[in-house]
Amino acid sequence: MKSKHSVIQSSLLKITILLFCIFALLYFFIIYIYWTKATAEKKYELFTKAVAAETIISNNLDSLIGIIDGDLTDEQKILKINSWLVPRFKEISIDGPLACIGYYDESLNYSFLYYRNEKIEQGYMPNHRDIVKMLKETGESQFFSDFGIYGLDGKGTFAVAVPAFAENRIIGYTWALGNATNVFLNEYINYSLLFVPIMLLIIFVLAIVNKSIKRIETSLDNFTQNILSDNLTDQQDMADLPELKPVFERIRAHLENLQVLNQELEAANEKLSTIMEGISDGFFSLDSDWRFSFVNSKFKEFFGKEQVDLTGG
Repeated sequence: MKSKHSVIQSSLLKITILLFCIFALLYFFIIYIYWTKATAEKKYELFTKAVAAETIISNNLDSLIGIIDGDLTDEQKILKINSWLVPRFKEISIDGPLACIGYYDESLNYSFLYYRNEKIEQGYMPNHRDIVKMLKETGESQFFSDFGIYGLDGKGTFAVAVPAFAENRIIGYTWALGNATNVFLNEYINYSLLFVPIMLLIIFVLAIVNKSIKRIETSLDNFTQNILSDNLTDQQDMADLPELKPVFERIRAHLENLQVLNQELEAANEKLSTIMEGISDGFFSLDSDWRFSFVNSKFKEFFGKEQVDLTGG
């Protein structure tokens, strides 16, 4: 099917679509880089908080073990450890991305948690028992996150847990948890700030392309007018479109050949007229009363008749 647009218009449309696709891919690639960087920073901050909590436990093992090994009931031990840990956890979570920091004690099978004012959405709070179960299988520090954080919707949580040791034995785990909300909001602002210059760049590039195509159209139009007007010596458009010079030279050579052939044809016609006049004079000199008619194919074609009709015989 024949296109309704010119080659130049089609080229501009294709260039526009190609540029848009390139910048769209670039934009989403940059978004991925931003998000990966933001989540890595978030996990690192949480890791430092979890390590700080583990340091508190390690530096106060004697006090902690003294409470656990005391004659108190489990409920009393939990209350006492909680009153001792919470102020220290509160100091850790003064700054940073924390929503919650905690310590799980294996001997008591209990998690001591300190929450900041930041509320964790129901359904996006990881089960600390699941975290503990996974940690027991590896005995190493691990990161945990919900699949929801990769939806770029501000939901989901980040968590990191660190084992606490005493005499080469794991006595519990400290862990820190943060919402993805702040990360999402901050990075969304970065995406928006990035989107504006990218769109301006696309518009700028398209404007330059459109301007260049307009210049090409003008140069081609002038080039065509020069050829139609037989102005073979005017090469002012060659400076703008040097690619046309070989075409121009071929057209000029062809037109010059046509001019030579036309001159030769005119000379041949003059010679033919002279010959025909000589033949006519020769016939007339033989007998002026006779009516000789010289008939050939051109003569018959001119009158539109056959030889018999023209000569009468």
